[in-house]
Amino acid sequence: KKFYLLFDLRIEKVDKNGYHKSVKIRRKGDSMKITESKAERLLGVIFAVLGVVLLTVVIPWQIKEVSFDILFNSPRFFPSLISVLLSILGVVMFIQGWHKRGRENQETYVLEKREAVLVVLTLGVMVVYTALLYVLPYIPVTIAAMAFLIWAYGQRDWKKLIVAAIVLPIIIYVMFRFGLSLKMP
Repeated sequence: KKFYLLFDLRIEKVDKNGYHKSVKIRRKGDSMKITESKAERLLGVIFAVLGVVLLTVVIPWQIKEVSFDILFNSPRFFPSLISVLLSILGVVMFIQGWHKRGRENQETYVLEKREAVLVVLTLGVMVVYTALLYVLPYIPVTIAAMAFLIWAYGQRDWKKLIVAAIVLPIIIYVMFRFGLSLKMP
């Protein structure tokens, strides 16, 4: 039995004990391998840079500065604290990865081409979703985005897809609008 999901081919086999197992067949160049130490160094740099960008660009741009006698009362306090912690933890993660490099018995992470495409696709959908929320109401935009992402991640049962994509945004809208008395876009 064969089935396809975007870019990979899986063949389901029955072994001698009667167990079904799915075997993935990969073509050369369809995946990216990265060692544990390299992954930690890469993620450490990403987290550290993200923390600095949040602290120096996003927080001053998005959160108004208000003068308070007590530092903890400032609307920028907790976002700034989280940004600093994110940067510190990114540096710690980078240092841990640096010390692990060259060691044997490291885990090797494999990023399949399909998974990389799904990550980029999800980011693209989120950018379009956010832009559409400025001009269209929350419920239809969220239903469309969720339905597309659920389908892209492999759910092909239309009943489950439609129920999840329609019911969840409506529940969220009702909870925020009527339960918390917050205005939704």
